[in-house]
Formats: sequence, structure tokens, C-alpha cells
Amino acid sequence: MHDPRGGGHGLALSYAMSLRGACHVNDPMLFMEMGMVQWPELDFEVELFPTTDEHKSWAAVLAMEKGSVENSACWCVFANGDISLTDWVGMSKT
Repeated sequence: MHDPRGGGHGLALSYAMSLRGACHVNDPMLFMEMGMVQWPELDFEVELFPTTDEHKSWAAVLAMEKGSVENSACWCVFANGDISLTDWVGMSKT
């Protein structure tokens, strides 16, 4: 699951681009490739297939940007669940 050599082309790409080394919680790419998240607010409603390169460069950039915001806010990537980005931004205002 965390090893991009057997699949997960997007995860491999995010490992290569990561600011802190190959870290599966630096950004949400792992969750994106597993189909666990959708963000209509970010125009991310595409199904990614781990062993293809389709949409991976765009998704990796989106994952890096979202991961930077999450890490700056000390947001746990495992807390993504059913919380929309709109709700997440609203929580930061309180």
C-alpha cells in the first residue's frame, strides 16, 4: 500500500516531489489513488487507477498543494473522512 514500486504511480510521483522525503502522509495522494476522497470544490472528482499515469501529474500537484495547507494547519490526514473543504475552512475561522 505504501510502496509505489508495485503500483501507485501517483504515490511514486508525490514521493519524488515531497518536501520531506518519501512520506505517505505528506499529502493525500495515497487516499486519492485509493478512491477514498473526492473534492468537488477543487474540481477533483476523478477516479484514479493506481497502476496508470492518467491524471497523475495534475493530481500530484493538487495533492502537494492540499498537503501543504493541511500540514501548515497541523491537520491530521486521517481526519479527512466526510468533512468537506468548505467545512474545514469554516472550522478554521472559529
